[in-house]
Amino acid sequence: MTTIFRKTTRPISCFILVAVFMSQGCIPFISWIKDDDAERSRSYQLPIQVVWEAVPIMIKELGLVMVDENKKKRYFLAENKMSALSHGERVVITLEKVDATNTNVKIQSKRLWASDAVATNWGVPMLDKLDEMLGQHRPDSSAEKKES
Repeated sequence: MTTIFRKTTRPISCFILVAVFMSQGCIPFISWIKDDDAERSRSYQLPIQVVWEAVPIMIKELGLVMVDENKKKRYFLAENKMSALSHGERVVITLEKVDATNTNVKIQSKRLWASDAVATNWGVPMLDKLDEMLGQHRPDSSAEKKES
């Protein structure tokens, strides 16, 4: 009777231990690029080169650190450093050339830890900053926030 009890409690104990670690954020969320919930995009009536040159300035002005830049694949990777309240975030900014005078900008923001409830979603603040820098005035960007 005691051998059956020992055999069943070990797997249950391991399961409980893993569940506790996961709920406390001890296992990082690995697939940080694919997060459809935190994706924002806007179109700009400017050539891709103009938008490309504005993105690093926007990243720096918002206080993030640029980690990678790939002009061939048309993306930037930025990170927000860890703070007292947050483990930080990673942001992928992708530029897509629509035609000679139009560019789409897509921003994907992801928390470094799945349990980080106070991490910033950088999509809307970055796009608003790009609007300001590039002189693209949106009628009401708060309506876009409500729809998303």
